[in-house]
Amino acid sequence: MGTFCSVIVPVKFDDRVYKTVILIERLLEKNDISHEIIVSGKLDYPEKLPEYAAFISESGRKGENILSGLRASSGEYVVIIDADLPVKAGELLRLIMS
Repeated sequence: MGTFCSVIVPVKFDDRVYKTVILIERLLEKNDISHEIIVSGKLDYPEKLPEYAAFISESGRKGENILSGLRASSGEYVVIIDADLPVKAGELLRLIMS
């Protein structure tokens, strides 16, 4: 796929984000999709995030977290997804590739 996608994960002290970031990375890498993953918000242990994920420390308010992620993104397409991964991975992929 020739486009670049930004995936923004707004978060407020949600430990599920670590697992979600790894799952998203694997999914996009496996499908050869150029991307960046931006986690924006408050985390107890941001150092636990993989090196490929950018972290923006923000207030924790969801709207501010999303806006900070959008300002930092450089993708042609932007996907915003919660840390609890409310959609199946295949649906996320379908959204990005459509």
